[in-house]
Amino acid sequence: MNELYKALEQLVWVGQLGFSLLFPLVCALGGCWWLTRQGVGGWVWVPGLLLGLAVGASTFAGFARRWLRQARQEPKPPGFNKH
Repeated sequence: MNELYKALEQLVWVGQLGFSLLFPLVCALGGCWWLTRQGVGGWVWVPGLLLGLAVGASTFAGFARRWLRQARQEPKPPGFNKH
């Protein structure tokens, strides 16, 4: 049961990472679409795309830092009731 729990936990992390990488890009491009509908020129697509990619990259960097920090930690010895 413990292996199943760990596998499901990792699956949730992958889903969360994918959502966290795509959501800023989709929101930025949606904002660009709205601005072009309001009469602003097509030049807003370039900063919007760059902003969405930068926020996604920042999110990935934070995830990577956390994952590496967690991977470096030594496993804790089992508690009194675990052996």
